[in-house]
Formats: sequence, structure tokens, C-alpha cells
Amino acid sequence: MGLTWKSIDVLKKRTKIEWHVLFPFLGIKPKLTAYNSHKKIGQTLTDRIIELAKFYAHGLEVFVTVDDFNNWLSKPSVDLSRQRPVDIMFSTHGLNEIRRVLDKVECGIPV
Repeated sequence: MGLTWKSIDVLKKRTKIEWHVLFPFLGIKPKLTAYNSHKKIGQTLTDRIIELAKFYAHGLEVFVTVDDFNNWLSKPSVDLSRQRPVDIMFSTHGLNEIRRVLDKVECGIPV
């Protein structure tokens, strides 16, 4: 039941996430998407895409627009030891830390 490689392009367009961020997050090389656009992808990659889509859905609930959310992701956060969220989102641990800070923002807690 995997998604197709084309779903990566759709995700990129909807999130406006840069390729240099998206590919490391997914753990793939750029050429793979061009050559395999209609082929099914494996379950691990499908899970990563779904994880990122859910992450962005949460971000949009908080920030309303993709541009505002991406802007927040690109700014250093005191709650993340002055790291930019976009720089630590490659791992599940990093995403969980970003979600923790995002939850604070959602509750109106200054970060």
C-alpha cells in the first residue's frame, strides 16, 4: 500500500519545503524522484512522508499559512538551544522536540 514517488513532489509543493531540507529528511537522493515518479515507494519512506505531512498539518493549525510556518521553522529557538527547527527535523527526536515547542506556541506560551 505505498505511496508513489509523485507524492514527494506533491508534498514539496504543498509545504514549500526546500529540496535540500526534504531529501535529507526522507533519506533519499534527488534523482530517484525524477526517474520513478509513478512507481510505488516502500513502507518506510511512505511512513516518513506521512509523518512530515502530519507535522505540517499541525504547523498550519498553529501558524495558518505555510509561509508563516516555514518562516518560524527557519528562525533559531531558545527552546531548542538556539537551533533552527529546520536544522533538527531530520530525526524523530528532532521532530518531537519541535512539536514540543510548537505545542507551546499553540498554547500562547512565548518561545
